[in-house]
Amino acid sequence: VTANNQGKIYGQTLTLGAGQTNFASSGLVNGDAVTSVTLTSAGTAAGAAVGNYPIIPSAAVGSGLTNYSLAYSNGTLTVALTAPLVLA
Repeated sequence: VTANNQGKIYGQTLTLGAGQTNFASSGLVNGDAVTSVTLTSAGTAAGAAVGNYPIIPSAAVGSGLTNYSLAYSNGTLTVALTAPLVLA
């Protein structure tokens, strides 16, 4: 179970926690599935400094998961000073 990378602007709050669907899972078979995970990061607060923070997944919920030994991989939360400028 891998947390997806996310970004936010300094001064904004990003809501994570239980019931998140911003992740990817692999290796499950026969209709078994992860439907949600808990995601945490020190970078979610509005006052979090500009930079990168780990997004830590845990507590996967789903069907048939007792048949597996789940492994978790962090994603990255990038806190930026302003939204990136896209030039066409």
